[in-house]
Amino acid sequence: MVIMLQEIPEEGLDLQYSEPPERFGFSRASFPDDISVSLHLTKEGDEVLVRGQIRARESLQCSRCLVEVGHPIQIDFQTGYAPMAQMPRDDEVQLHKEDLDIVFYRGDGIELTDLIRGQILLTRPMRSLCKAECRGLCQVCGQDLNVGACSCVLDVPDPRFAALLQFKRVLKKKRL
Repeated sequence: MVIMLQEIPEEGLDLQYSEPPERFGFSRASFPDDISVSLHLTKEGDEVLVRGQIRARESLQCSRCLVEVGHPIQIDFQTGYAPMAQMPRDDEVQLHKEDLDIVFYRGDGIELTDLIRGQILLTRPMRSLCKAECRGLCQVCGQDLNVGACSCVLDVPDPRFAALLQFKRVLKKKRL
């Protein structure tokens, strides 16, 4: 969504809308519902301050047992936009914490789609779990260990002793 700078009045501009997840580069399988966005834009000269909220529900798979997990997303953010002419041109620039919340734009408008997509990506968990104590799947038969135990024997020898185990098998065969 592009907001033209001349459309932002002195008192600010409030926007509320819902968009399909495809608009932000996400699939309908990952986001079954539309993504709701609420924005307040204020302008001071050529600089624009965007305060917003994003509400969505993401459908993920548990990293251990592959069960579908709903991940509610509720983001409050604030970002400043400044014209590209204000961007420092030096080879080396020391960044401060407040500099990380500034996006530079060209032209007469600012594009908000990338900002919203980025905010959503920042909230995604590195590993989603259905519950903290998820036991996962049996590595032999694939049984969901949260539902019930399986009858598989998991006698995995220490790989450091694999050569000795092989030697023991050779000796057994020679005795027979």
